Amino acid sequence: MRTIFRMLLGLIFLLGIGTTSFSQELRMPDNNGVQLLVDVTTEKNSYQVGEPIRFRAILVNSGHSGIYVAKSFGYAGGGTAGFYLSVKQRTGKTPQEGCAAYGDRFPVEEHRSPEQILHEDYVLLSPGELIGFESTYTGCEAKYPGTYQIQALYSAQDWNLQRVLPLNEKGIIVLKGQISSRPFTFHIRSRK
Repeated sequence: MRTIFRMLLGLIFLLGIGTTSFSQELRMPDNNGVQLLVDVTTEKNSYQVGEPIRFRAILVNSGHSGIYVAKSFGYAGGGTAGFYLSVKQRTGKTPQEGCAAYGDRFPVEEHRSPEQILHEDYVLLSPGELIGFESTYTGCEAKYPGTYQIQALYSAQDWNLQRVLPLNEKGIIVLKGQISSRPFTFHIRSRK
């Protein structure tokens, strides 16, 4: 039942991103049939100045084998796997102030076995399934009228990644590294 729900959820997400092109594809070095891609889109192609910019970032298993990914499906950082987002301005007036963000997570002494960590902190992403999230862009880059590009990078930087990677030798594939999307273009226009 849970697998059917995840497959239906994946189909709904894929139907919702019909206007975008998928991005870079990662093949695992030993090519165990694992192919992953990252995609990012905005809810609309054009926004007015000051209007909230909604986006969706997803990681899709487009291969033939399952792979374990960390259960954190939102923003990455501070030892948490997930998505980094960047926005670049292509045309228009540039902001005068800079942007900054910070955050951290401190490691704790880990007493769980690699198998227990895998069971509790990771999920099997089967072929055709996806993970991701939707949110509102809160950065300061997209502020003035112009053309912008948003890009997502999925990073498998979970604190316990090194503890579970030895399970790869037992035939359990755990995602490591980073995967980038292609840029998605959107526009900000002046208020009328």
